[in-house]
Amino acid sequence: MPYISYVNVEKKYQNNLTLLYVYCIFVSYSYIIQIMNKHNKKYIQIIKTAKTLFWKHGIKRVTIEEICATADVSKMTFYKFFTNKNILVRHILDRIFDESVSKYNSIMASDKNYKDKVSDLVVLKMESTKEISHEFLSDFYNLEDAGLKTYMQQKTEESLTIMMNDILIAQKNGDIRADIKPEFIMYFLNHLTAMSDDPSLRALYPDAQDMILELMNFYFYGILPRKES
Repeated sequence: MPYISYVNVEKKYQNNLTLLYVYCIFVSYSYIIQIMNKHNKKYIQIIKTAKTLFWKHGIKRVTIEEICATADVSKMTFYKFFTNKNILVRHILDRIFDESVSKYNSIMASDKNYKDKVSDLVVLKMESTKEISHEFLSDFYNLEDAGLKTYMQQKTEESLTIMMNDILIAQKNGDIRADIKPEFIMYFLNHLTAMSDDPSLRALYPDAQDMILELMNFYFYGILPRKES
């Protein structure tokens, strides 16, 4: 009886190892496919085309058919890379987030003084929001898909954590007022997002970029005139 139990345990252990092995192969294969896709011309064309359409018309209005027609690819090619439109949106937001964080970190790691870094961040925001529409912002801040909404909350928290660390460093170095609570700064940043989705505020600006830059400038410089160095 003990021997039989040992054999059963050994078989179960071997089965678990087999399952783990298969899972590792699947994960590795999926990762390789993702890397290959990112360098595929059709994949890149779909991503670029969809981003342009989303930027101009918002996420809801744009259809998969419109993306395929504009990108000059078949729906079969589309579904080779993306199971649905929400997955495509996530891929685009992933690229935007990664590129933005990379550029942000590059600015903050430069040898420039903090004031010049802030100027560069405003320029970065201006470049990244070029041709963005109010429709896109409205759809972006009111995502209906639960998975996308959770994903964006996670990405937003990651971004705010990075910014908070830099704020604390700048405050320690005397680049930011020592008497202002970092928690208040984060509170204000969080509310900038809500303000961006306020229809009454959006109505004051001809396009979304003007509104975003106004919010950025107000956050960094307040209402007092800036003294040019």
